[in-house]
Amino acid sequence: MPSIKPTIVAVFFAVFFLTTATVSADPITAGSLTFVPSSASGFTLSGPGLTANGLSAPLNSSVSLLANGLFAPGSSGSTGGSVDSQDSELVLTMPITAQGVTYTPGAYLIGLRFSSSSFTAPLELASGFVVIAPFSLTSGLIEGYPNALGDVPIFSVPLTGDGTTILTFTLQPGNVYRLQSQIFLFGTTVQGTTVQSIPEPASMMLLLTSFAGLARFRRKRS
Repeated sequence: MPSIKPTIVAVFFAVFFLTTATVSADPITAGSLTFVPSSASGFTLSGPGLTANGLSAPLNSSVSLLANGLFAPGSSGSTGGSVDSQDSELVLTMPITAQGVTYTPGAYLIGLRFSSSSFTAPLELASGFVVIAPFSLTSGLIEGYPNALGDVPIFSVPLTGDGTTILTFTLQPGNVYRLQSQIFLFGTTVQGTTVQSIPEPASMMLLLTSFAGLARFRRKRS
């Protein structure tokens, strides 16, 4: 059974690109996808001829994001990954607007594959860290079918788009980091990849205490 998903997705993309070469792509210019642990998140993707709403799956080991794992301090990772409706990583709500036409199909497919950027987890322990990186859709597809049998689609459109992905990691027992959220924000891009540590709570408290003490000292002198 584990090999079914790659086969199905490969067949969908192969049939699509062989039979619908004249269909123009719909760019995703706005909206975002959010993945967080233990709960689904609502999303909206939109563009000149596209509107799709739905839910993204809770962040867990079944979500195919490259950074969805454990990272030791100083280790390297990659952003990006792929998500689709075959594993219920994305669930659409009706209606769907594709190339300016509104549909309420009996079944659908949406698949998104994001380019990745490399990053390195901070070597010095912190309560967490944030990665900000650009992404683009290396392949994307949305299709609708008359029924659940997977007949010839009533619409089939490739998707394009780019934007910024934001990953937040938190320190776990054993001094390893785990991804706590990843957001794909369409329409806003950044140059290069940045990694910023989140101060440990004790360090943050010491910093705030120092600022408070400095403020009291200044008041006394004045």
